[in-house]
Amino acid sequence: TYNICTDRIEEAVTRNTRGIIAVGLYGQCPEMEAILSIARELGLFVIEDGAQSFGAERNGRRSCGWPQVGTTSFFPSKPLGCYGDGGMVFTSDDGVADRIRGLRNHGQWERYRHRAIGINGRLDDLQAAVLLGKFPRFPDEVIARATMGERYTERLGDVVGVPAVAPGNTHVFAQYTIRTPGRDDLVAHLRENEIPTAVHYPIPLHQQEAYRSLGRGKGDFPESEAAAREVVSLPMSAFLSEADQDEVIRQVRRFFGK
Repeated sequence: TYNICTDRIEEAVTRNTRGIIAVGLYGQCPEMEAILSIARELGLFVIEDGAQSFGAERNGRRSCGWPQVGTTSFFPSKPLGCYGDGGMVFTSDDGVADRIRGLRNHGQWERYRHRAIGINGRLDDLQAAVLLGKFPRFPDEVIARATMGERYTERLGDVVGVPAVAPGNTHVFAQYTIRTPGRDDLVAHLRENEIPTAVHYPIPLHQQEAYRSLGRGKGDFPESEAAAREVVSLPMSAFLSEADQDEVIRQVRRFFGK
């Protein structure tokens, strides 16, 4: 699933740990029950990052509705996208909601009175209108993505590593990400045949320059590093025709001589 391994969380916690950010990578929820249980036991907060899993469910409960704070993105490439930048924070805590409303407005709770360093994080009217127009169709798009993901999995599972859907989960396939040791050669083959791909993501977080001060480096997270070398995302859209899907499948299989 490429989501956080709950069996490894407790051993990663130190005296400096304050919380857990649980990311629903590629389109399905992480194991939120276990994450919340561990957080309660250790006194940690939890933020659910549902940027890619918005619209997915785990055991009947929707993404972004699990912890005290859930977030999602409305960037155009996300399951529910606007025409520019946008996002949303979900919370059941009135205090958290009030603080976020101030922080998104340059740290102002009253005009020209800045109680904190904030950002300009207000969703503009145009993006809100786009989202309101798209929202009624969103459930149908989720179904279309899931159907397409199942089709890819059924026809490619014998030649590449395909997404695993965890028990109790639904998957919205923000990305349909496959895995193969020959990733770069496959990407080149698909490019030659005019099939776009993307690598999500080529550099693990612990190897990013911005986090160098944390003292982590090559070899510290071998699973993430291996995935970064081998994963590639295929075309995925609720509006991709079956003919186009078939061509993607055909070219992937052709690369492997199938």
